[in-house]
Amino acid sequence: MVEIQCFFKNGESFYPCNEYAGEIVDLNYIEGAIELKANGVVLMDKTMWNYIDQLLAYLVDGVGCIKNNKPYGCCFPDQPIEVSFSPVDENWLSITVKCHSSVSETVRIDEYLYALKMSALEFFEKLGKIIPHQEKYKHVLSVLNEI
Repeated sequence: MVEIQCFFKNGESFYPCNEYAGEIVDLNYIEGAIELKANGVVLMDKTMWNYIDQLLAYLVDGVGCIKNNKPYGCCFPDQPIEVSFSPVDENWLSITVKCHSSVSETVRIDEYLYALKMSALEFFEKLGKIIPHQEKYKHVLSVLNEI
């Protein structure tokens, strides 16, 4: 089972994206966090907060590789944290996050893609209500809608 939840960060507090009622102070640096759990194993948490819109875009950029059973990796925009996705077979994917230590879990590809799609769409829809007419996420949304 894969669970992904996105949070906006305001000051030292985190808010689930669908509950956030604050402002975005700097459109170039939208702070937030992604919680990623796979089979009960925490791969990402709020201590790894970063520029969430950019991080989600990086994760979505890997969808094509994952769907084509190819490895993909990226780093957090402003932290030395690496995320990698390695196909195990046509249905399974190993996700590894390297922060202070390395943690990995194997999940079904379709479960990961569905969880990513739902959480990212929720985030970008909420962001669109806070900051209307954001064209820079158009490509990300089109990839998500194709999952």
